Amino acid sequence: MPPESFSVSVLRPFDLLHLTFHFQNLRLNTDDPNVPMLERVESLRPALIIVQFPPQHVQEEAFFEVEPAFPGEEEPPNNPDPAVQEIPRHPPVRALMAGSSRLVFRLPDDVTALPYSLTGLLDWSGYELAVNPRALPPEFDDDALAAAQIPVNAPGVDESAIEIPYHLFLSPNRFARWIHSLKPVVRNGRSELWHTRLATFLEEEGIVTESPTDNRTVRAIWATDYDTNPNPNLNDTDGFRTSINPSDRAMLVRESSDFTIVEEQIDDETTIFYEPAAIPVNKLMLTSQGAWMDVQGAWEIDPSLMETANMDIEAWRHITTQGRDQYVCVMYAGFLYPFGHRASLIKITERKIQPRNENDSYYSAYLRQRLYLVVREPVKSYPTAQFAHQGREQPLRSQIRVHTLVTPNLDMPTNIAKKDSLFWVRVGGDDYPFQFSGRDVDGRSISFSGAVIFVRASEVSEAFTVARAAYSNSGDRRICPVPRQEIAYAPKNTDKDGDSVLVTESLTFHTQNSSQPGFEIFDFTPILHRANVHIPAIEQFVGSQKAVAIQLFEGYLQNGLDLANNQATLFAELVDVAGLTIPTDKAGGLSTPNIDVTGLSQHLGPVASSLNDLANGSFDPLSFFGRADAQLLGGLSLSDIITNIFTDDQFPKLLPKLEPPPPAKPEKLVTKLDWKPTVKSAGVFVADDSTTFEIMARLEQKLTGAGDTSFEINGKLTNFKINFLQVIEISFNTLEFLSGTGKKVDVNADIVPIDDGGILFLGPLAFLNELRKYIPSDGFIDPPFLDISPTGVSVGFTQALPPLAVGVFSLQNVNLGAVLNLPFTGEPARFRFNFSERHCPFIVTVGIFGGGGFFALALGLDGIETIEASLEFGGNVSLNLGVASGGVYVMAGIYFKYQAVDQVQLSGYFRAGGSLSVLGLITVSLEFYLELSYIEKNGNAKVWGRASLTVKVEVLFFSKSVSITVERTFSGSAGDPTFSQMLTPGDWRAYARAFA
Repeated sequence: MPPESFSVSVLRPFDLLHLTFHFQNLRLNTDDPNVPMLERVESLRPALIIVQFPPQHVQEEAFFEVEPAFPGEEEPPNNPDPAVQEIPRHPPVRALMAGSSRLVFRLPDDVTALPYSLTGLLDWSGYELAVNPRALPPEFDDDALAAAQIPVNAPGVDESAIEIPYHLFLSPNRFARWIHSLKPVVRNGRSELWHTRLATFLEEEGIVTESPTDNRTVRAIWATDYDTNPNPNLNDTDGFRTSINPSDRAMLVRESSDFTIVEEQIDDETTIFYEPAAIPVNKLMLTSQGAWMDVQGAWEIDPSLMETANMDIEAWRHITTQGRDQYVCVMYAGFLYPFGHRASLIKITERKIQPRNENDSYYSAYLRQRLYLVVREPVKSYPTAQFAHQGREQPLRSQIRVHTLVTPNLDMPTNIAKKDSLFWVRVGGDDYPFQFSGRDVDGRSISFSGAVIFVRASEVSEAFTVARAAYSNSGDRRICPVPRQEIAYAPKNTDKDGDSVLVTESLTFHTQNSSQPGFEIFDFTPILHRANVHIPAIEQFVGSQKAVAIQLFEGYLQNGLDLANNQATLFAELVDVAGLTIPTDKAGGLSTPNIDVTGLSQHLGPVASSLNDLANGSFDPLSFFGRADAQLLGGLSLSDIITNIFTDDQFPKLLPKLEPPPPAKPEKLVTKLDWKPTVKSAGVFVADDSTTFEIMARLEQKLTGAGDTSFEINGKLTNFKINFLQVIEISFNTLEFLSGTGKKVDVNADIVPIDDGGILFLGPLAFLNELRKYIPSDGFIDPPFLDISPTGVSVGFTQALPPLAVGVFSLQNVNLGAVLNLPFTGEPARFRFNFSERHCPFIVTVGIFGGGGFFALALGLDGIETIEASLEFGGNVSLNLGVASGGVYVMAGIYFKYQAVDQVQLSGYFRAGGSLSVLGLITVSLEFYLELSYIEKNGNAKVWGRASLTVKVEVLFFSKSVSITVERTFSGSAGDPTFSQMLTPGDWRAYARAFA
């Protein structure tokens, strides 16, 4: 080593002083052995004394701790992300030792020599500290700034650098001075550990003080691994968990000493640079056994710069005793997704005296590390311009307040999609429920809770994409309970009745890109994804209190409730269609207006059909009553007979209201269904301009006592006709059904007077029109019978006609009957007409000839059910000669029956017989009966015949009968005969031999 550059090590056992001095531009002069001197070699070059210290810091392994469980609390089974309480290892723990540190002093220019003694070497009070150009004091001039705007690089050997903590190099500024005792300090026979303390030179006063001053600061000027990896992953380690990791060190360097970071480029000539903030020092002492340090830095960094410069440490507090960490706090900037509140992740590493576990009696001073969150922005406001649809996509649009300002200790973060910068906030193995509140569009306060994702600000753009995907795909994790609170989902349109207030069970949110980019670093806005709500109108009709999922209607988002573009004032659509079914027994069989509710309207309540069509003022019955069970009279689809004219009074309205209304105390919840559509002819249903259709229902639920419910339903259809398949046509003035709780069912069928064509037989049955005058017009209004059963209601009459005699022609035992059946099962309405009955036929006599028969027709809106008719005629002659008497008779008849189940029966018969009685003692009678029937059922036909002869002999009180019966059945063919049926085996062999 040149004489002007040499080193010397000093070890003083009394107080463990251990230093190595390196001298530059100084040489040792021993001309006077008693007073050796250090002399400057070149006067124009700086003379430096470099004081090298042993390692000042040992980085120990830290062990993660979580919030302690409550006594008796067990770990949830099958939990994919349990809280992890790390158990410390048996001492010794893993550790890493820092390298040496150095203080470099520059001798004043007027000092040419100094004593070469320990006291002279330790006297640094008059020397200025040589520091890196980036180690500026808090206040500096432009020249100093220009010198500091150099790339981050390792400090030179002629620049001061204190490695504390491990691999992080701190440097005081040029105002730093070091104060210590030049000789050992002994008290009560014990020597004090030698140490040097950081002080500050007050330039104006010309004095050095240990009191806190603005210039008692340090800057982190270098990290050992900064040149190879200036942007390490956020969770990189030095091999194990430590208080400061590589990412922390790199950020502290940039935030406190990188003057080259561009904050804003105004134009080509104007650049605004980031001004790093120095780190205030509460205490800094260097010793041979390690440093005592207490530093506390804080940085206010523009949010946009946090990501571009990859630095988001907001604060750093580091307390070290004799080179061992006691308390380290690092605060990271970030935000809570999805609402965007600014929050800080606090990492605390502190030494705790505790056993390894609860069963260990041996205590050690372990470093324990924990994480928790502090909300830095309790109220998050969302300007209307930030939304794509002026805030309509968020009912809590103005602001959201978070009431959970500090969390308990967090579980060990589990990175999302392998990203170190974001994680679900969890405590005790479960997502931690943050408490929030907001105000809906009506101004009412809404409280809710929900899980959040914490996102570090240094990687916000990339992390935001990952967070959005993770949150959207998290299923039930993002459900925010809103325990039965009323929420207004859209502002009220004062031109219409009703509102958008719904009792809500839960909300789920997602985010959209802000429509005002650059509003802040978090360029997204929380919007409503779905809500689980109660719709009283639906719940009262279906008898269920189950919440349904809704989302805001796209047409509302685009146009609001402006009647010009949203005539139906639609604000929400159901995620899953809700079937609204009015039981047929409550509707009396008249109508089942069952609809699939698809949306919600402010003034119409639950609606169906295409929401876009409704918003545009059109009503498509086919889409409204798309369900096959939405019928009139059981067989007519409501979508076929309802016109597509859209007016408020023609649309089904389900509007629940409290009675009496607020501010009075409500006593009951009343839901009304009021529907008066315009109908048209379709199929068997014949309507004209005077036809009206109306269903009014009222459901009440008491809010006091036992909460009893009641209902009233009135259905009315007027001025219409039913044409039963061109067989019979019935014209109605009114068909009405009345039903209600505690009331008997009442059905009125007011048919047009018969003389005016109220009941008209058509086609082959036109001849029966002559009988219409015998049919009472009011037979269905106050009917002779009203039969109500669980399956339907039947109304009708039976009318007996007086005997008719015209000359020798006599007609007796004639009765007419008609029955109208309205099923509760959803089956089509049915009508039956009969002219006499099979068991009670009419009787026709002409002299000695007579006969009888009946006719019955049953049909429904879906077709003919049964046609049945019978007619017989014959003669009867008797003779009485006194001693003997007798008679003969001959009868012939026909019976026809058709059923809708593909069955037809046609029968003819002949019956002849006679009897002879002698003196009343002996009687001989004989009867011959021949019957031939054709029966077809399900495509299979057969002819069946039967002949019988019966002889009966009576002598006084004894009688004997003998019958002989013959039956034959001829089955019909299901197709052409087969080959084997056409040729016998013998014929086939003869045919084959002919060609052999």
